[in-house]
This record gives sequence, C-alpha cells and structure tokens, in this order.
Amino acid sequence: LFFGGFKEENQDEIEIKEVEYEDFVLVLEMLYAHGPEVTDRNVETVVRLADRFGIQAVKDKAEKFLLDSSILNKHTKLRLSDQYNLMFLQESMLLQYKTLADLHDLKQ
Repeated sequence: LFFGGFKEENQDEIEIKEVEYEDFVLVLEMLYAHGPEVTDRNVETVVRLADRFGIQAVKDKAEKFLLDSSILNKHTKLRLSDQYNLMFLQESMLLQYKTLADLHDLKQ
C-alpha cells in the first residue's frame, strides 16, 4: 500500500476501511525511532495492521516485543505467530511445548 504498485497510487486520498483512525496512526508512528512502544495492550492491533499494510519494520518490532517483553500467555503468542507468520516467535513458542499434556492445552 505504501510502496507503490497498488491501484489507488494515483489518488490523492485513499479510504481505509475497517481500521480505527487512532490504531492506524499508532502503527504509522511506530515507524519513527522515538514513536510509541509496543505493549501487551496494543500488540495484537499493531501486528494485525502491520501485516495488513505490509509494514515489515513495525511487524518485526511487534515480534521482538512478543519474544522479549510480553507477558501474554504462550497460547496467545503461538496463535499470533501462526496467524501473522511470525516465524521466530513461532519457533520459540513451539519449543515450550514439551509434553503431550502441553499440546492438549492448545485445544482449549
């Protein structure tokens, strides 16, 4: 969307549907070095929008947060890693499932 090759590239304005203004601004501001931080509260929104709009730098930032700082449970992290193709996170989470009982927990 931001780097050319899209049908709306010659339009002055593009309507972005199904995205809250504040969430979109948050993700764009994360492109800056001193922009807002990824938190447990906003990480799902951040990674969803970064993935949707192809903003890899922000997606990487969210993945790093999930790997290093997040206190979200491992099931949520595994779901996000699968849903948004966060391969480093997925590998890290899968290594935490060591027994058959751990895998049964995923069903719940």
